[in-house]
Amino acid sequence: MDSVKIRKIEGKDFEEVRDVSVASFSDTIACRLTVKGISTFSEIAESNIFFNRMKEVNIIHVAEKANKAEGVIENSEGLV
Repeated sequence: MDSVKIRKIEGKDFEEVRDVSVASFSDTIACRLTVKGISTFSEIAESNIFFNRMKEVNIIHVAEKANKAEGVIENSEGLV
């Protein structure tokens, strides 16, 4: 059984992180939002947005299992 590893996000992770985030969003809360809310999330989920957020004050970690991103953890630096 593979264990879950938590590590800082790397450039190679952006596409998988986007896919995990979009899938989670779609499976959990998208059905409760307006079209504008869904559109806003879609814009945020773009790979370059994650990269920009990582360069700011946000700390982003990836939960990885069997060398595949399974989850994302994002904290603002002041909240860690």
